[in-house]
Amino acid sequence: MQSQDAVNSQLQSAAQGTGAAIGTFLAYALMITLACAIVFSIICAFMAARRDRSIGAGVVGGFIFGLFAVIYYLIAGDSVELRVEREEAARKRIHEREND
Repeated sequence: MQSQDAVNSQLQSAAQGTGAAIGTFLAYALMITLACAIVFSIICAFMAARRDRSIGAGVVGGFIFGLFAVIYYLIAGDSVELRVEREEAARKRIHEREND
């Protein structure tokens, strides 16, 4: 049978190993979370630029809200100014074809 000191030292070393494992897990979880936030920021920035919206707001929204920000940009679509600009360009092309 083991002495009480030997049992206490084994429990203490096991507890230290568990603490290190939890710390490592939290470090990896934080790195993965940060990497996902950066990826969503980049995706939202590209989507915002393509839709003529604020790129800075896309970066911040993607970092904070992640997938929800991507879904917002998919639903929101183009800005009003970009839609008007495209419509004017289409009307101009139609008018040029009619005059030819």
